[in-house]
Amino acid sequence: MRMITRLAPGFILLFTMGPSFAQSPQPSFLPDTGISGVSPSDIFFDSFDGGYIPLSKMRSEDILRLRDRIRPIYRPKFVDATSADWLYPNDRVIIHRGETVAYAYPLKILDYHEIVNHSVDGLPVLVTYCPLCSSGVVFERCLDGESTYFGNTSALYQNNMVMYDYATLSYWVQVSGEAITGKLTGRKLEVLPSMTMTWEEWLQQDEPTMQFRFLTRLYL
Repeated sequence: MRMITRLAPGFILLFTMGPSFAQSPQPSFLPDTGISGVSPSDIFFDSFDGGYIPLSKMRSEDILRLRDRIRPIYRPKFVDATSADWLYPNDRVIIHRGETVAYAYPLKILDYHEIVNHSVDGLPVLVTYCPLCSSGVVFERCLDGESTYFGNTSALYQNNMVMYDYATLSYWVQVSGEAITGKLTGRKLEVLPSMTMTWEEWLQQDEPTMQFRFLTRLYL
């Protein structure tokens, strides 16, 4: 299986050291890897030292150490579209529309965080982006009617990001929203409508009743 190098750890650390990231309790328990819909040898963890380790050979302490190494966003901050002076017209954004507000999540930020735990109109929303696949998907982050956070395992399955939920620590494939390891193996997250387009294309959307807000880097 051909693995592709991720973003350099130095850049990742730049975006993970701030105190604003101590925002939610990270689970200390381990996933039930005895339940899996795929071979544990096909799930590879990025060791961030140039190597990859299959789940079948991972030690418990390494699973915990690498969890959320690429730090998700738990308390996103948004500003009006007129404040996006640091975005270029061809910069891409993921768009998710609520009832009266459309939210833009710039890939310039998601390249470093990959996951945003958000709520729109009271609905728990999970915005995900895998830089290796250039795949942006928005899900409802509810399990059995209860909202939960999602984090980053630092693992890949078929070169796609593998997420985990804070409720059961089941492993989920980002592009499909399907659980492949753990208690919820076989379950799928509900996909929510979203679009990926350039910043310029988004600004040209003619919806006079819709407010436009974008995820800002100022939370760092």
